[in-house]
Amino acid sequence: MNRKNFIVISIISAVIGATLSIASTLYFSLKRTEKMEREGLTHLADVAGYRVYVFFKEAYQVLKSMETLSAITPCSKEHINLMRQVIFNLHSIDEFEYFENGVLKCSAYQMTEEKIQLPPSHYTMLNGLEIIFNFRRIEDHDEVALRYKNYVMLIDPVQFTNIIVESYIQIAIATADGHVLSTLNNPDPNLVKQVLENSSDLKKYKDNLIAVTKVQDLIAIAIQPRSALMKKWYNELLLFLPFGVLMAGLVVAIIFWASRRRLSPLGELKTATARHEFIVYYQPLIELKTGACVGAEALIRWRRPDGSIIKPDFFIPLAEDNGLIKIITDQVVQIVIKEFSSLLLEDRKLHIAINITADDLKSGRILQVIETALSDTAIERKQIWFEVTEREFMDIHSAQQTIAKAHELGYSVAIDDFGTGYSTLSYLQELSLDVLKIDKIFIRSLNIDSTTSIVASEIIKIAKTLKMKIVAEGVETQAQVNYLVKHGVEYGQGWLFAKALPINEFIDFYKSNKLVLFQINKNFDKDDIR
Repeated sequence: MNRKNFIVISIISAVIGATLSIASTLYFSLKRTEKMEREGLTHLADVAGYRVYVFFKEAYQVLKSMETLSAITPCSKEHINLMRQVIFNLHSIDEFEYFENGVLKCSAYQMTEEKIQLPPSHYTMLNGLEIIFNFRRIEDHDEVALRYKNYVMLIDPVQFTNIIVESYIQIAIATADGHVLSTLNNPDPNLVKQVLENSSDLKKYKDNLIAVTKVQDLIAIAIQPRSALMKKWYNELLLFLPFGVLMAGLVVAIIFWASRRRLSPLGELKTATARHEFIVYYQPLIELKTGACVGAEALIRWRRPDGSIIKPDFFIPLAEDNGLIKIITDQVVQIVIKEFSSLLLEDRKLHIAINITADDLKSGRILQVIETALSDTAIERKQIWFEVTEREFMDIHSAQQTIAKAHELGYSVAIDDFGTGYSTLSYLQELSLDVLKIDKIFIRSLNIDSTTSIVASEIIKIAKTLKMKIVAEGVETQAQVNYLVKHGVEYGQGWLFAKALPINEFIDFYKSNKLVLFQINKNFDKDDIR
């Protein structure tokens, strides 16, 4: 064999060998991607199904327990208060109603004289809990009703699929007989119907990857278009090819392992923490007597790379459970000091409130973090408030030590969402707190003859007795402001004044607020001269 032929055969052999290796790698990577995506979908279906199952179980237990309250007169004040308490405890419930002989008698918020008939149930679960679909109390808004004997709960269907997923992933929750309870990201109704009718062979759906989970009477379906799978596969191929035949297998394992980690909620949160994707919005704090903006509460948001904003309710629990909350808290402190320092230096009466966690309250770590952040600034310690939710005061001894140290350094400490947790009067006395924030559920019912309205007035009295400043959360009407001012509440925050704002919008709001107050005072001075 001459040199030329040898070179040609060698080149051909190399091309064939490389092609076969790359083709094998491509096939393996495609199958591996599909498997991992199917596993991810199965996990999502499991989470979605079990989440709704747990809610239905809790709802059934509550409804059943209400039926056993023979000693309480139906629709009495005590009875209605109990129904309200159920709504407060199960936040997903919109309304709680009591029926007699199929006719509405009263709800958690009012008595009724209208003869509203209870529609027939569409599905009955194994435990006797009945489900009514498309239950309409408000025009153009259908809800799902859960009924057990004389009691009915109304729930917005959106609550059943209120989970974080990629925009191309679709979720459907249905009963065992095929009634769809709720959907996320608009899955094809015909496809959902086909899957509900026959879920034994999910691989026959060539255009989609589908996972199904059954939890007793409930069925959860997770759907991902195959086009999304192919797009991921194509993106990964750009990394595989340059490494050659010998590295193909290793690269496949590393890339898909990294992809799996990144696409999980925890993986995304870790990535967001590393990339500093968190931002801070500022909720203005208003002095009720004057209308002056005297401070703000720093509220964290997660701004994802696509520009979408995620509220903390969706990621803070995950961060707390996986040891990321301290890092996130530190980032919030850094952002607040960077963005808000100029305002604090310009107006020494202005303050910023920062939310801290139970771990920080227990260890006192946050004090060192904030001291370090303030070391190169002229911000006064009295301009910093720490806010801690009521449920985080369970370790009273550690909380006392941290609060005492904070006071020694000049900081103020506020108890947030008061009235929704476990605090007692003795807790407030022992902790020597500076500010009490009344939860919005009590503010919402002011000037209404309700239990929560009475509770609000009692909370105000307690705070006044302990010489604490008071902040009313969730203020939405001028009538509420009038009530609060009359009862000596100093501060308020809520949509009546402004929603939580990015720093630039907050600065505009703050300056506009000062200008308005200046003009008002100027006019008053002119009137005095006249």
